[in-house]
Amino acid sequence: MVADLTESGKYLCSLRYALTDSENVRKFDTATARDFLKKTCPHYLHFSEKLDVLLEAVPAQAVKQVLHPQDAVKRLVNYAGDEKISRAAGKVIRDLASHGADTDRLGITGSVLLGFQNESSDIDFVVYGQQAFARVRDIIRTMHQENAHCRLDAPMWAEAWQRRACDLDLAEYIKYETRKFNKLNYDGVKIDFSCVPENSLLDDVKYPVKKSGVHIIRARVIDDSDIFSSPAIYRIDHEEIGEILVYTATYAGQAFSGETIEARGPVEIDGNGMRRMVIGTSREASGEYLRVTGQQFSNKA
Repeated sequence: MVADLTESGKYLCSLRYALTDSENVRKFDTATARDFLKKTCPHYLHFSEKLDVLLEAVPAQAVKQVLHPQDAVKRLVNYAGDEKISRAAGKVIRDLASHGADTDRLGITGSVLLGFQNESSDIDFVVYGQQAFARVRDIIRTMHQENAHCRLDAPMWAEAWQRRACDLDLAEYIKYETRKFNKLNYDGVKIDFSCVPENSLLDDVKYPVKKSGVHIIRARVIDDSDIFSSPAIYRIDHEEIGEILVYTATYAGQAFSGETIEARGPVEIDGNGMRRMVIGTSREASGEYLRVTGQQFSNKA
């Protein structure tokens, strides 16, 4: 699930993995996922009247099993086997706990939750609640200071950038990512952390929304309290657009209060007339971006 929205008895979501046979798993980017569904399962594509966009969606009656990220943490916290990714996950959980993190607020998603990981997999952690996530970021900052081996090395940054397939060049991508403090390197395994807010941040949205085309705006961030949430929200000082919603991790935590930004993405208008820019209409967010401009960029975040 990538949103807390349901519509017409369907869960709005994103196709990321598919079993090709009993042992092999295929991983999709947005374009190949859509093409795959069009050819094989078109009923899993849904035009959302709420969001004015075509999305993947699973009918509620088709759901066979629900996997919970917290269960993966419980399964791996004391892992003592030889499998590389599971071993790294268990070590991360224990180390975070030793630094004061609340492991009850941790979950693991992605391939590890599904049991699809291989030797080159990343580990995707979620942290439930903004206060708990802020604590984890503080711990990561400390780890980076105490042990340089906990920081991503050059090959890991290059691989992460290639996977994101975003509109930033490598140097620009690294510049932003290194001040987010939401990544760790454990024995050559990349660990990512994202925040799941305790309550919906979209209660103020009056559905349905209507798209009004792609725009480029320049504005100042005036509230960064939700920039690591899902979706990330940037409240900005702009004459027409009040917020930027970000649905891709690439641009979460990208700019902080007081910084001036340039952003490109489609603008939507809700039933109250509120105008919001959306970045991350696909995982890769091709043609969409959020950058800090001028001299405001700081590594003090």
